[in-house]
Amino acid sequence: MINSRLVRVNEEDFAVTFSGKAWQACEKIDSVDGTIEMEACSIQRPNLKFLGLIHGHLSRVSPNGLFAVKVSLSQVIEIIEDAMYEWSEEEVLESSDIYHPKFYRIKDARWRMKDCSVAETHASEYAGGARDILETELKLGSSQGMQDWPLEVSNRSRVEEFCNFYDRKIDSSVKFDIMQLALFSYDDYLRYSIFSDRKPTQLDNTLSKWFDCTLRCDFALHGNTIAYWATLDRESNDPEFSLTDPQFVFAISGKLRRIWNDSQIPIDVYWDAL
Repeated sequence: MINSRLVRVNEEDFAVTFSGKAWQACEKIDSVDGTIEMEACSIQRPNLKFLGLIHGHLSRVSPNGLFAVKVSLSQVIEIIEDAMYEWSEEEVLESSDIYHPKFYRIKDARWRMKDCSVAETHASEYAGGARDILETELKLGSSQGMQDWPLEVSNRSRVEEFCNFYDRKIDSSVKFDIMQLALFSYDDYLRYSIFSDRKPTQLDNTLSKWFDCTLRCDFALHGNTIAYWATLDRESNDPEFSLTDPQFVFAISGKLRRIWNDSQIPIDVYWDAL
């Protein structure tokens, strides 16, 4: 089920539609991590379209029922107003990036609301919970003053080691942290491969297959991480995602965006617009 309503924002009418996607199969459970998608299309200006993504833990209205969209009408207006403040036709048309999306995409609309009532995901969003374990076992060179720990201790020469470490572990917090470390390292590995102009190796193919298989299998655990690398403020058909050396996205964004698109499961949602 898709929910649509007409919403008035600053004397302009928007057709607002909500849909939802789960991060794992959920036929037999009443709550699940997932993403709410809010489309807002101006009636007066057909070229003005927003797509807001809200990642969170979604619950059914009743057992085996629809999943509730806990976003009020006033919060919808907040999202649209904030997006309209950022958006301008001149900025879109004169951007240095030659690709112009159909929608102005808001990759995490949770932060466009003053008080988001959608529960946060049960899956972790930030690394660090298993930092001491990883430091002890992998000797990463961590220090207390690091502001972006997984990036600062990443190492492109240890990507395969980090992947093997992941496969040996069971604890979800350890797997979450090592995956963040592995992805930062893999992105740098790919960039370095481009800049050094080296020939492709068997390891390149092995790593590519490992990340693809592992992230698809463990998507529910790494949903927030994948969302970050998938560059969700750009549309899936953005040419940047198919480039070997992209300018506006990460080197691994194309792969992560395909995983994001393929792994989410459409769910029926209910928006009461309170």
